[in-house]
Amino acid sequence: MGLRILVVDDDPSTLWVLEKLFALEGHSIETAANGHEALERLECRESQPFDVLVTDLVMPDMPGTKLIEAARSLVPAIRSVVVSGHKRDVLVGEDVSWMEKPLDVDALLETIRT
Repeated sequence: MGLRILVVDDDPSTLWVLEKLFALEGHSIETAANGHEALERLECRESQPFDVLVTDLVMPDMPGTKLIEAARSLVPAIRSVVVSGHKRDVLVGEDVSWMEKPLDVDALLETIRT
């Protein structure tokens, strides 16, 4: 059974690629272009909770670190993966996976499975 994944990035091409990639793997995907859109989707109680949050780190309205914190308050069991063009020099929890852009697709797929 596929995972329910929320992908958040302010780059439309990144959203498109990740949406197609995860869908081909049989996962249920929703996308958001910023942190506020992501929070709206996370707060929606009409659907199953998300299993995984895949988020960019640097976004204009809300940094990925703040989004992860807010997501965990809404969905405590959510797993988080940061995808970023920046090195891991930002403090995020030990339990947050970190993937640098350009992404290694196989490594990303393995990360969301575990």
